[in-house]
Amino acid sequence: MRQHRHKVEIEIMSAVEDYIIELQTINNASTEYIRAVKAALRDYARALGGVDEFDAPANATEADVKRWIAAMRERNLNNNTVKSRMTRVRGFYTFLIESPDHECTYNPCIRLYKKLPAGRTQTRRPYKSVAEVAAFIRSITHPRDRCIVTMLAKTGMRRGELVGLDIDDVDLDTGTLHIRQHLDDATGKLLTGRKNGEITDIPIDDELRRLLQVHIALRPRSNNRALFLTRTGLRMSGRDVAERLHGWVKKHWGDNGKATSERISPHWFRAFLTYELSVNGCNPVVIAAIRGDRAAKIQDFYTMQVLGFDKIREEYLKAVPVFGL
Repeated sequence: MRQHRHKVEIEIMSAVEDYIIELQTINNASTEYIRAVKAALRDYARALGGVDEFDAPANATEADVKRWIAAMRERNLNNNTVKSRMTRVRGFYTFLIESPDHECTYNPCIRLYKKLPAGRTQTRRPYKSVAEVAAFIRSITHPRDRCIVTMLAKTGMRRGELVGLDIDDVDLDTGTLHIRQHLDDATGKLLTGRKNGEITDIPIDDELRRLLQVHIALRPRSNNRALFLTRTGLRMSGRDVAERLHGWVKKHWGDNGKATSERISPHWFRAFLTYELSVNGCNPVVIAAIRGDRAAKIQDFYTMQVLGFDKIREEYLKAVPVFGL
């Protein structure tokens, strides 16, 4: 009797509802990921005549998936978008196959997914020398923005990590930045640790220390503990940083289509710093620690376990780019 009642409840709940609940409760998936899954399933369902994501069929054929792909092509969606949406719908059918509460035995996305063109391609980023980046930083007249860009150039931290900094995370006496949290732009929430989930420290060199001293001295008094504030006294978002940077880049290098002004983003500085530290002989494991990367090899993992902060500081300060600020 109990088993029969459970089966009726499952039949009343749509397959998509069951999948979303599992993502939330078992996978502990982020709000951003759940939103992306729902959007993909909604687009899929509508291509097959449904109204919303809950109309996605629990049993489908390759012909159904082909109709959806054709609909996406008609809207000129790029290969990366098509492939990422297919990934999310493929996951839905994998769940149905593996779950004993559903009778689906066939994933209509598997074979077609393998045939899709490659999605994301590596963005070609413009090369800028240390002298060129130094000239750009000197052209920034706003103390807060100059400090932000210098911090990006010297630490390579992600923009969400940068705007997640509180004023208490800056220790000018010891020359240390404590990265304890990052801001998720999609939800506006502060999440623990860096993007990789770790809480780490980054050394501050003399140039960045001086700019931070100026910024903190001029920073408006506020109950908000964020290091970088908007004009209205709110914590800056990653989008705020990107917009401010784009404005200064455009002013300095000009609006030259999709060359410099479009491709120098906050993330560009991660590539810039990685290159400069590398050519200056910095240990790759130290570079990974500064960038907040996960260990790529088990050897690097164990090295990170014993690599003290003093050694990281020593290696970093020998190789960090100097801009003459």
